[in-house]
Amino acid sequence: MALYAGYGAANGTGSKISAATRTVGIGMGMGGVVGAVGAVGVAGVVGAFMGLFGVGLGLSI
Repeated sequence: MALYAGYGAANGTGSKISAATRTVGIGMGMGGVVGAVGAVGVAGVVGAFMGLFGVGLGLSI
């Protein structure tokens, strides 16, 4: 949830991120591997990448 909160704060306003991608963000925040497996396409890549690097990456992006 911390990762998703930081990511949402950085990209929430005026972002082009879809609701599906945000849902993936929650999933990968709770478990990077689960988020990567459950996700599809670009959302899966971003979810897995952010899941591995944690809140730091979420805030920097």
